[in-house]
Amino acid sequence: TIYFFNNTDNTSIENSATEFFNEVSDSEFYVEDNTSNSDNFNHRISGRMEYRFSDKTSLIMRPRLSFQDNTGVSNTTGETLLGNQLLNNSTTDFFSDLSAANISNNLTLRQQLKKKGRTISLGVSNAYNNNKGDSQLDSENLLNFGMLSIIDTLNQVSDLDIEGWQHSASLNYTEPIGSGMLMLSYEASLQEEESDKRTFDFEEETQSHNALNESLSSVFTNDYWTHRLGTGFRIRKGREFFAIARANAQWSYLNSDEVFPNQVRLNRNYFNILPFGMIRYNISKQENLRLFYRSNTQIPSIQQLQNVIDNSNPLQLSIGNPDLDQSFNHSVFMRYSKSNLEKANVFFLMLRGTFTQNYLGHSIFLADSDHPIFAQLDVQRGTQLSQPINVDGYRNYQVFSTFGFPLKAIKTNVNLDLSANLVRTPGFINEQLNTSENRNLAMGLTFASNISHQVDFTISSRSSFNRVTNSLGLAGNTNYLSQTTNVALGVVLPKGIVFRTNLSHQIYDGLSASFDQNYFLWNMSLGVKLLKEQRGELAISTFDLLNQNQSISRTVTDVYIEDLRTNVLQQYFLLKFTYHFRNFNSGKEKNTETPEERRKRWMGM
Repeated sequence: TIYFFNNTDNTSIENSATEFFNEVSDSEFYVEDNTSNSDNFNHRISGRMEYRFSDKTSLIMRPRLSFQDNTGVSNTTGETLLGNQLLNNSTTDFFSDLSAANISNNLTLRQQLKKKGRTISLGVSNAYNNNKGDSQLDSENLLNFGMLSIIDTLNQVSDLDIEGWQHSASLNYTEPIGSGMLMLSYEASLQEEESDKRTFDFEEETQSHNALNESLSSVFTNDYWTHRLGTGFRIRKGREFFAIARANAQWSYLNSDEVFPNQVRLNRNYFNILPFGMIRYNISKQENLRLFYRSNTQIPSIQQLQNVIDNSNPLQLSIGNPDLDQSFNHSVFMRYSKSNLEKANVFFLMLRGTFTQNYLGHSIFLADSDHPIFAQLDVQRGTQLSQPINVDGYRNYQVFSTFGFPLKAIKTNVNLDLSANLVRTPGFINEQLNTSENRNLAMGLTFASNISHQVDFTISSRSSFNRVTNSLGLAGNTNYLSQTTNVALGVVLPKGIVFRTNLSHQIYDGLSASFDQNYFLWNMSLGVKLLKEQRGELAISTFDLLNQNQSISRTVTDVYIEDLRTNVLQQYFLLKFTYHFRNFNSGKEKNTETPEERRKRWMGM
């Protein structure tokens, strides 16, 4: 049994610039500054208990519990621009007090029958989760639409209570047939969810939050039944060949009920065949091939199904979609590796592809849109509205290869890697289909020393070029580059003195205004080996000597590109003591370290 407790107090400062794709020459830009503080208390308990009734019968139980409390305060200022035209701006204060509990238990009963390879197992799983809390939103918003300018103020409190239950039972049977194994399985599961969200506006007459806002409130239940019947066959031929082919017939039922503010019932039935395949072929001791194919379905979450507006960001509203359907995913994977022990060469190749039918994408209406959906939902024009929607066409292709070899003249290992990635994501912008394609090409080169026990160095550089294009037009098409170069050095001096330094150079080019960066991150430490066999080390280190550390990230979706800068820990000094335990035997100690393990320990790797 393991118990874990964590208490964190985080203060975060974020700056973001989001470009929304458009069918016109100018994109909509949303710029935001956010300062937030949160306190998190986390408790987690997990365990594993196994009882063996006999050599052929065992029971395994895996309980898990987690509890979380979170309080947060944030202040956000944001504005949306179309070219030089201001569409809206907002100043928002948000407070939340949330709690969550998750409890689960898995039981597995295994029985090995008389015939070798003939087994039967029963699995039962139960889980419960509860998320509840309250929040307060205070906001002043300026909305411009055409010749109209509206100042809208919000003063609201919300109560949220979401409960979920998951129950499942499975029965599995295996039967040896020749050199293979027949597998039969049946699984039944039920996932239940209940959501109750109520939002109240501030009343001047009573000076309290008593006015129920129906457009921001909802009571919703969601039940998802699944029955899965499967069969498969696996075969093994020595250590060279192993294969599995399996197929599951899945019947599922989705029942969704909206109780408030409207009474709406939706029932859906699904039938799917879910195949799975895997081949492992060891061509030789130094060469092997792996092939995988997997399929699965995914249902929308209760938040995605709820027909209720989320106005936590008053300039960027979102609403669920009760008409969402399940998505169907196909994944293929190939891995090939080959090594030459005589020349110490290693080659590795990986290919991956993911295809999704009924992908859960976005349908977004921009702030300058005059679509009637704003009037239907009683939402002020000049804001932005997004809604999840099913759309075909999601693709994700990846290829990665690496080749390693030694340079004996300088006792250094060289590694060269090359990767490419294409993500094609569909979505709707103002009811027009947009397909965003993000192409990535990256290359890396690493020199890692193997000189001696006293000297260790690593030099590496990796460049990544990205190109984003959109089917709607030129707005949002962009190229950007990121490059990271790293130099690390470790030297063991006389009398057990250890010197380490690490210098990284980071470049971002082609991001939004003020997000392009070119900076160095330099760390250094000086230590001394202590105690018996110098297992202890006392070291003083400094992080970010040049005080330039930054955190920049870019996210590309079907409807926007977002650049995000977050405050990070900068320069600090640290005094650290480390002790290496290697042997706990009560008898005479025996040192079994290899020279390579000893070198890495001395270098602190």
